[in-house]
Amino acid sequence: MRESLDVLIVGGGPAGLTASLWLARYRRRVLGVDAGRPGNAPAWAVHGYPGLADLPPGELRTRLRAQAEAAGALWLEGEAVAARGVRDAFEVQLDDGQTLWARRLLFATGMRELLPELPGFDALYGRSVWHCPDCDGPEVVGARVGALARGPRALALVQELRTWAAELVVLTHGEPTELDAQAEAWLHERGIPIRPERIAGLEGEDGQLRCVRFLDGSAIVLDALFFNLGCGPASAVPAQLGCAAYEDGTLVIDRTGETTIPGVYAAGDVTPGARLTVRAAASGAAVAKFLHLSLGLP
Repeated sequence: MRESLDVLIVGGGPAGLTASLWLARYRRRVLGVDAGRPGNAPAWAVHGYPGLADLPPGELRTRLRAQAEAAGALWLEGEAVAARGVRDAFEVQLDDGQTLWARRLLFATGMRELLPELPGFDALYGRSVWHCPDCDGPEVVGARVGALARGPRALALVQELRTWAAELVVLTHGEPTELDAQAEAWLHERGIPIRPERIAGLEGEDGQLRCVRFLDGSAIVLDALFFNLGCGPASAVPAQLGCAAYEDGTLVIDRTGETTIPGVYAAGDVTPGARLTVRAAASGAAVAKFLHLSLGLP
């Protein structure tokens, strides 16, 4: 006879782990599945998390998981590859062939950034090359910073980075800027140049960016680089279930965290909002409460 969980959580980042902690505290039968590919793995530290000063992301996950398991939550290593069913009767298939059943599903699978394919990128990513201004912008106060992006993403990235950077330059890597005349005028008025040349690679040492080298041999000296090439959902399973999503891939949810499919919830970066570790954890706790209430009395 198959056993049904109260809640199956897909994704073991701060949102999923925090949700599992609180669901266990509510005495729910909760199990989480994590594929082991955290989106913030390249980062050297989690910034701005209250009470924890620049803790490495892996250490934060280890602490959260230990706390959740001590409260009674269970976690498995694996990846959810398919799901079907309706509220109170969901069936989830894992990549190892295992099948799990649950009354509710919570997706905390995050998003995946599109990464620039540039020589030198891997050695600098997470140290002086980043994608999240909210997370790492305070690291570049007074610095010379590049913004690798096009169109509205470029403008939004530059507007955020002006909070910290002393000098900014937009890099388009040989592609059209996709900026309208008003946006280009805004950049010009603030002394922010656009460099359209194709990039040959990033140069630096010990994780510190020194310059961006162009194919023509010229270079621009920079202390840091931020990029926004777009992103997409880290898991295709919510789409399989029919969950509606916004243009950027984040899932449509109501105030309780429930998606457009009854009984399927979402928390963390896969939902609209600032992509901060602290927000992910907070949303996991909040959605856990609503999941608990939706299940009725234990």
